[in-house]
Amino acid sequence: MAEFPLSVSRQPPDEVEAQAQINPLISLPDDVLFKILLNLCAEDIYRAGLVCRSLYYRTIRSDKFIKLHLRQNEYGLFFRFSSTRNGQHSSPRPIFVSMKQGRVTVSDYNNYTDKFRYILKNSCNGLFPDYKFWEPLAELHLSNPLTRRALRLPPPPKNAMSTFICVGYAEASKAYKVVLAYSDDGGRNAHMRWAVLTVGIDRSWRNLATEHLRETPLIYFPVVTEGFLHWTPCGNIDVGTLV
Repeated sequence: MAEFPLSVSRQPPDEVEAQAQINPLISLPDDVLFKILLNLCAEDIYRAGLVCRSLYYRTIRSDKFIKLHLRQNEYGLFFRFSSTRNGQHSSPRPIFVSMKQGRVTVSDYNNYTDKFRYILKNSCNGLFPDYKFWEPLAELHLSNPLTRRALRLPPPPKNAMSTFICVGYAEASKAYKVVLAYSDDGGRNAHMRWAVLTVGIDRSWRNLATEHLRETPLIYFPVVTEGFLHWTPCGNIDVGTLV
């Protein structure tokens, strides 16, 4: 296991001893805890945060831990799945398909549908934009099916289009950003515009200068890689890119 320059707790000895009697995790040095937690799956890490809140904020939420854990974590695909039985369509639900040690694992999040809407267009590090497809786009969340938590985002621009919403992670700024398309108030001559929101920082959506981009491909599903947003129209080899 690689060695990392990690900090050591500077709490007073008597305070550490008192806390350790309540929670044994606190009695371990920070570097040992770091290495232990780094080898746990996301579900177990989340449970550890529930057991020891100070541990969660001190270690698990650090940029270094998040980056290293994502690097060695298993990768997979998020699907919005529905089935047909006796001519009846089931309600769409999200499933996560991954492969570990040569075996395919399917995780079903159907039991979370009481909280989330799950109109799944894209996901990033387990987070995805969540909204009600059959209603006007007035309420938008960023949801995490593992923790069953949803962060409500600021109201989107007027005439926001529910067909194109995506989330990505910007490595340079270490922040998640949500991008969506909306139409201006030009009537028959309306044009598609873009807006971006930095999660946890921005209180309103910021417009992007995208007049140079073609509007036709923007109705298709996005793909986010390394902080860039790409889309490819069906039957066309051209690829549009938005930073």
